Amino acid sequence: MYEAVVAPLSRRFTVISYDRRGNSRSRLADPATPTSVAEHADDAVAVLGHYGVERAYVFGSSAGAIITGGPEGESIRRLQRVARKGLMRGWVAFAAMTMPRTPAFLLSPAGWFAAAGALRAGMAVLPVVRRVRGGEPGGMERLLGNTRRMLRVELPASGDEYEPDLAALRRAAVPWCPATGRDSVGRLCRRPAHVLGELVGVRCEEFPGGHVPYQETPDEFVRTLTEILDGFSP
Repeated sequence: MYEAVVAPLSRRFTVISYDRRGNSRSRLADPATPTSVAEHADDAVAVLGHYGVERAYVFGSSAGAIITGGPEGESIRRLQRVARKGLMRGWVAFAAMTMPRTPAFLLSPAGWFAAAGALRAGMAVLPVVRRVRGGEPGGMERLLGNTRRMLRVELPASGDEYEPDLAALRRAAVPWCPATGRDSVGRLCRRPAHVLGELVGVRCEEFPGGHVPYQETPDEFVRTLTEILDGFSP
């Protein structure tokens, strides 16, 4: 997910990224095993501890940011209802909700159904092509391979069951901020971050691009993230 920004960020920072528990190359014996938000946080600390890092800037995006909020609860439940009709259809619906400029054909359940069929066909072909060419699964193949865990395990855990401790966030001694993409106006992922910022009295920053600016506009993303981090106290 972050391949385009690792090299430029490495000019200023030591960059560590990892596959979240149960995702991509981070395997679980049972992929249906639930993981709480607290356990995900412990995992991040464990990764830093493994490398002997005592202080770090932490950036999370999408599920990594644990975007949640009361006003959007119905949108999350609607996505879960779509996923019950088919995992790939649920993934397409999620993509349609987060794209800055959603193609017209993805604005209807019929479009989700058609796109899901194309993705299923592609997922069937990719392993064959990889075996012929050799090498590890690419980023998109790994991402799509996480669909079942994302929609059936992680979405309920972070969207329905987890509520941030607002009092603890207000007392936080370290500088932090939520952030959204400028092109995400009207999207599921935007409003909760701004509401959270208002509730705890922290400014919500803006990145260029939409839900994944580190892929859409990597140069602008690196500049903006560096400016935000430079604004934090040492």
